[in-house]
Amino acid sequence: MAFQGWLLKVGDTDISKYVDIENYKVSPEQRADLDSDRNGLNKLYREVADHYTTKIEFNTIPMESAEMTDFLQALETAYINVKERKALVTYFDVNTGEYKTGEMYVPNYTVETKSWNGMELEYKPLRVAFIEY
Repeated sequence: MAFQGWLLKVGDTDISKYVDIENYKVSPEQRADLDSDRNGLNKLYREVADHYTTKIEFNTIPMESAEMTDFLQALETAYINVKERKALVTYFDVNTGEYKTGEMYVPNYTVETKSWNGMELEYKPLRVAFIEY
């Protein structure tokens, strides 16, 4: 399935409109070493896990209160395990030219206020990551 005009979904919700495209990063199919080592001649012997994982990182656009709430609620409702912040995330994989879905967790994040006019809050871009299990 070729690129269809959206970057990222959590559950069934397209969150692309919240993503600052200039710092959207996908690290697809990362390899993990299990028991790699070097011998006495400094030759590397690698044992790589069969399961590859993807990491997605981005900053959101600056948002007003209602937008930030909508974005965070989209994450919350997509969690298949709330305690772990585990969600099904669908993203475009440039390696294959197709969309892929993976079980990913959301690491802790910090919401920073940009301004307050006495009635409305505005937030700075939020750094978000999705890390595949």
